[in-house]
Amino acid sequence: MTTKERDDKILAYILDNIDGEAYGKTLTTDKERFAFAHACFVKEYGHEIARHGEVKAFAGWLAGLPTVLTVAFYNDEIVELAKSWGADISTECKRDNIILGHFEFMASKFLKFSRRFAKRKE
Repeated sequence: MTTKERDDKILAYILDNIDGEAYGKTLTTDKERFAFAHACFVKEYGHEIARHGEVKAFAGWLAGLPTVLTVAFYNDEIVELAKSWGADISTECKRDNIILGHFEFMASKFLKFSRRFAKRKE
């Protein structure tokens, strides 16, 4: 699997898991989804950015299971998801590293995609 193919799968996963319904928001475009999820992060957890940096703060927010963006949480679910994206899970050590880095990985991908969509004109 190429990096682009993997990123496309991760992007689709993130977009499928952004939901504004609990906030009474109907999000119709991908740009709106990213902007709304990012705004919720900043409102709910932005105070941690100065302390830990944006990626680590976002990872902490994700680990708290925010309503607007749900990602895999259980270890087996994280490993299976990583496997579907082409990760090497051949050893226990590799699986453990994937689990330990999951929220930071998802945070970095979300922020990367969010910046990309923020630049788009829709």
